[in-house]
Amino acid sequence: MNIKNKSIYEKNLFVNLYLKLTKNNTFITITDSLNNVITWVSTGVVGFKSSKKKTSIAAQLVLDKILLNTKIKTGQNLIAAIYIRGENANREILLKGLNRNNVIVNSIVDITGIPHNGCRSPKKRRI
Repeated sequence: MNIKNKSIYEKNLFVNLYLKLTKNNTFITITDSLNNVITWVSTGVVGFKSSKKKTSIAAQLVLDKILLNTKIKTGQNLIAAIYIRGENANREILLKGLNRNNVIVNSIVDITGIPHNGCRSPKKRRI
């Protein structure tokens, strides 16, 4: 490895960023390359309760808090592989927030589960 590449690895931290977007909440977990958790945050940890947890402002604050925690702990810039689970309106907001916080995005992968045939439907009502 030459000196140029070595300096890139010393200044940057390669992480996996997991975004779990449920109907009522947002969870963000940052792990290192070996999937050891560095830090995690949810909208409840930030201080939102009940229906306010699903708002876009809550998602933005969660992202800002976790990136600040990671930069304080590691002191390095982040190069992230992003894994998104769930369907929510906050997906685009979170991706724009990553760009705003100077996170270098390596890849974006959607890991939302796809049902093969879904749940069994209820019995037909007989009248």
